[in-house]
Amino acid sequence: MVEDRAFMAGAASMDINLDYQVNAVYIGESYESGGNWNGKMYRLFVDTPDAAVYPGPGSWNASVLASVKTGQSITAAPAIAADFSGTPW
Repeated sequence: MVEDRAFMAGAASMDINLDYQVNAVYIGESYESGGNWNGKMYRLFVDTPDAAVYPGPGSWNASVLASVKTGQSITAAPAIAADFSGTPW
């Protein structure tokens, strides 16, 4: 999933349901392709680190949330917020 010739920016984690357990991790990637630096934002849905209740890292779900324009990269940790219904942004 991660590109060759890439580095990851700082990560940010979120406890969506406020149970003191991380549910998702957001991290940006910068990668070089064809002489240009490009970027993607990933979300790693963790569920929770409580292995007695939830499955381990092998079942975590990673997805690409966004790809930025050619020539742009993501080099800083994302800022995370949630709306009134608890949906993270």
